[in-house]
Amino acid sequence: APQGELHVNGDVTLSGDYPMDLSLEWLADIGQSSPVQGEGTLAGSLASLQLDHRISGFAEADIAATVTDVTQSPAWEASVEGSLPDAASLAPQLSGTPRISLQSTGTPDDYQAQLTLNATTTETGPVTLDADVNGSTEALTIRSLVASLDDTEGQLSVSGDVTFASLEGRLDGQWQSLSWPMEGEPQFTSPEGRFDVTGSMEQFKANLSTELDGAAIPEGQWSASLDGSSTALNDFTVQGETLEGTLTVSGVASWEDQPTWDVDVVTDGINPGAQWQDFPGSIDLELTSEGQISESGPQLVADIKRLSGRLRAQELSGGGQIRLDGESISIDELNVTHGATRLDANGNVDDRIALDFELEAPDLSTLMPELAGNISMAGQVSGTREAPELDASGKAVDVAFAQNRVEQLDFSIDAGLAADAVSTLSLDAARITAGGQNISNVQLNGK
Repeated sequence: APQGELHVNGDVTLSGDYPMDLSLEWLADIGQSSPVQGEGTLAGSLASLQLDHRISGFAEADIAATVTDVTQSPAWEASVEGSLPDAASLAPQLSGTPRISLQSTGTPDDYQAQLTLNATTTETGPVTLDADVNGSTEALTIRSLVASLDDTEGQLSVSGDVTFASLEGRLDGQWQSLSWPMEGEPQFTSPEGRFDVTGSMEQFKANLSTELDGAAIPEGQWSASLDGSSTALNDFTVQGETLEGTLTVSGVASWEDQPTWDVDVVTDGINPGAQWQDFPGSIDLELTSEGQISESGPQLVADIKRLSGRLRAQELSGGGQIRLDGESISIDELNVTHGATRLDANGNVDDRIALDFELEAPDLSTLMPELAGNISMAGQVSGTREAPELDASGKAVDVAFAQNRVEQLDFSIDAGLAADAVSTLSLDAARITAGGQNISNVQLNGK
């Protein structure tokens, strides 16, 4: 079957300015819900040519244009009014009938254009895009580009310049009342923000500042400074003023051949209680991380240079290093101290496991308000990944959670998952309250 048709009728004088008076009809089947077809007239001469055209089908448009001095120094004045009556057949995320209005005047070396687009998507709801640009064959100036979200009153506006040959330029933008997702219950919101970008994809500099808030994101003022390209960030800094303190992430990153990074993370005076009231404090942290993701898997080093401050009225400190090389994990002198509570871990998890741990928590209520009592335990994990072995012992006194309580608990375990492993378990618990029941004593010895 034919994919298209074109019919031209009228008169053309093949001399002078080629006066003409033509009518056009055409049809094209491009595999959409219905063919697109057009009809119109082309009248005048190469000195001044008038085009009037109407397109119908899955896309509709009315086009009116006047072009003068076509062969020497063309200039135009044009307008387009268009719509997509069956937009969902082109893109499922579109709904309703998107509409576009375009006006343009000028020459190839100096033109202006204004555009308005109205559409509704499943992600944004109704959105209006207004653009006002001018340019030439060499560059484009965006005087104003504004996207407005009708349901939320959110708005994003951009202005700037772009040079076509090098794709270099600058963009400045700002927004108000944005959230994500834009439809439904937002996970985070940004009351306002601004950004600027200069350069090209080969080398750019960008800055951003914004307010952020959300269910999982504490309210704060955030800023970012980037120096990079399409394959790397040669230098970046992200800083947040949040939770009554600051969080700063800085470093370099690349993704040209394989993702690599070298990053510093620093917190100063972070108070978790500003968001989670049961955990007031002031936490200072210095952490470095460097690594890459290769064909053999991730390789990274995370080094806690300093952990200090206070949490729930208790002194907080810690340090240590974690290394990951594919499936191999190395834990080097990892320790966290919170008041009198201390957790230590040291060892390796590879084809063979050799990991030691120790926990001393003389007052569990300092960790979480729902807990009470004290607990201590120590042990080793050994064996293989397929058949790990655990050798541990510990005791707990007056441990309580909600309405459940154990006044005394002593336990030891030596167990493994190997086929020939012999496991032993010893447990002695006294004065237990659980589920409203009181139990005086439980002893369990197994092998």
